[in-house]
Amino acid sequence: MMLEGKVPMQIQTTYFDEPGIACTEETVRLAAARAKELGVARMVVASSRGHTARVALKALVKTDIKMFVLGEDRPDFPTGLVADLEAAGHLVAFGSELTYDYPEVVANAYRKFGEGTKVAVECASVAADQGFVAVGEEVVSVAGTGPWGYGEKGGGADTALVVEAHPSSEHREDAGLPDKVDRRRVKELICKPR
Repeated sequence: MMLEGKVPMQIQTTYFDEPGIACTEETVRLAAARAKELGVARMVVASSRGHTARVALKALVKTDIKMFVLGEDRPDFPTGLVADLEAAGHLVAFGSELTYDYPEVVANAYRKFGEGTKVAVECASVAADQGFVAVGEEVVSVAGTGPWGYGEKGGGADTALVVEAHPSSEHREDAGLPDKVDRRRVKELICKPR
């Protein structure tokens, strides 16, 4: 479909047969490659126990891309990895130490696309709340199924999105709706489980 002389963009989306930790390296590789293609300066990475953050740290070594790593709870995350991430210029925060508003109705809507989609959008909001990214800035956000409820397959990353970051307060019911053209917060689906 042509729109007034503009050519539609075609990008590849990768779908994994199963969610979980086995997808982490490919998810991070795809996310970093897309960030480079788009000239995105920031990646947001969910990492409960450090595995995904460690993989992403290696993938971004020779780039100018900076990460906002959001862990769940500091005691579950390797202390030495926090130091390595910060030494490389990345920011690390823990959800258990932050206050943000992400209503369950919003979380459940995004879960229809997968747990990683819910977490990727949530983490981009937290990054905006913390001032790591500007409101409206496009980021590549990486997340996954989480280590709970998936047995040995759980953890790691299996979802990557290009997201327009907005603060978590915009998810509240009383926040009001932006104009329809400005509601598209998830810009691209890079990869996810089927």
